[in-house]
This record gives sequence, structure tokens and C-alpha cells, in this order.
Amino acid sequence: MWVIWMVVLVSCDKEEPIPSYVYIDQFDVNAQSEFGTSSSKITEAWVYANGDLLGVFPMPAVVPILEEGDTELKIFAGIHDAGILGRPRIYPFYEPVVMTRHLVRGQIDTLALTTTYLSPQKIKLEMNITFDLGNVMTDDIDEDTSTFLTLFPEGVEGEGGLMVVTDSTPKLVVGTNEFVPLPATGSEIYLEMEYHNDIPFSIWLGGHPSATVREIQPLSSLNPKMTWNKIYIPLRDLVQQTQWSDYQLVFSVDLTEAQIAAGTKKGTVAVDNIKIVRYK
Repeated sequence: MWVIWMVVLVSCDKEEPIPSYVYIDQFDVNAQSEFGTSSSKITEAWVYANGDLLGVFPMPAVVPILEEGDTELKIFAGIHDAGILGRPRIYPFYEPVVMTRHLVRGQIDTLALTTTYLSPQKIKLEMNITFDLGNVMTDDIDEDTSTFLTLFPEGVEGEGGLMVVTDSTPKLVVGTNEFVPLPATGSEIYLEMEYHNDIPFSIWLGGHPSATVREIQPLSSLNPKMTWNKIYIPLRDLVQQTQWSDYQLVFSVDLTEAQIAAGTKKGTVAVDNIKIVRYK
């Protein structure tokens, strides 16, 4: 008996739906007066459509969306923790932008995004250093009167702070003359800062474990940036680890023996628009 096998091939190809698109060029901040400067460095947009996360998009970006008609978009401002590319996250102190757009398949809708800080009822600007009202970083921790932070007129917005080391005075450590309380509750705390530098420098937190003892702990080291750069540095973990009664911001600049041997005679670090922001 002959058995005939017949194979019938049925095409399962389906026509892919045509997405709608939104174009995001940049994400700006319009800070309320309580929160100082509007300077920011928002690098990605975290985009939700009708409650679903579409992805994290480095800007400028064209975002495909498999929706049409009236669609709710919720877009969060993304940063890199401590400037590290491998640590993208939503910045917790910026409001998401929420809007409804009428999307058309195959068409690009251009979005102009501007956010603000969360309300003053939710967050607090614990420290705000612009240098326009004078120098508040006068705690001479290295006890070398020849090295200190000075004011200079070419800050990001008005006056800035300048630190200089040389081959004859290679070490500078200076802190804020103000100590502030920071809660060790596990809630978010961030240092925002703008800087440019031609040698590496480091950021520390100083504080009082007790009334008669002061300590400092390293927070972050920053490589040279020849133009102004904005950075967001999380403080929560270090504050939880230390649980001091109060805290100060400390900068350390060090012209190393290796750098001097290689011919470097001078190093400069400029800083401006320094904030510590936290949940209430």
C-alpha cells in the first residue's frame, strides 16, 4: 500500500503594524525659585504610553509607539548616577511630564519637554552654593594657608569657585563652613554640581559622629573635563552608612608626584551651582 504524505505550507506572515512616532530633542528644567538654578544634564527620556514602559531613549530620540489616537504619555527625566554611563536612572526630584497626544500611524509628533522640581512640600534644597553671595567654602582642612578656594567671575552663572594646586603647593583640601543635617532614613539624597577641571579631583563628605569628633569619607572621584559638566551624585548610601549628626561638603585636589614628574606644574578645578537636594 502506498501512503502519500502531503505537506501544505501555510504562510503565517502578518503585516507588521505601522507605529506612530514622537521626537524628543531635549529635556529642559524650569526650576522653581526655591530650588535655585535651572541648569541640568538630562541624558535620557523614560517614556510610558498608556501606562506601559516603551523604553529608555538617549536624546535626541525618535520613539516608536504602537498606539494611535489620543494616547497618554508620561515621560521621566533620566540621568547617570555619578556620571557613570552604566548607571542610568530616573532622577527622583524632577516631575514627570504628562500629556495626551493624538497620534497618527506613520507620522512623527515633536515634543517640547520641560520639567520642574517636585513641590517644596515633598523635597528640600538643603544646600545651595552659587558663589554669587560670597565664598562659603573656607574650612581649611589641609591647614595650608597657601591653598584655598577663591572666587572667579567665569562661573556657569556669575561667580564660580576656583581651586589651584602647583608643584610647590600640590595638595588642597577645603570644606564648606556650614554643616547641614541629612536624614539616614533610606530616602533619596543627591548632590548636584557643575565643574570643569584639568586634573582629577575628589569629593568627600565630612561630619560629626559625635560632638567632639569629626571625620571625612570619600564620595566620588572626577576625571578631567575641559568644559563645564553637570553631575548628579547620590548620597543616600554614604549617609546611611555614617549616620552622622551633620555633614559638610569637602573637595580634595592633589597634584601627584607622578604628574609632577611628567611635567605638570599646575592643576585647576572650577565648581559652581552646588546643591544638595533631599526628600523631606
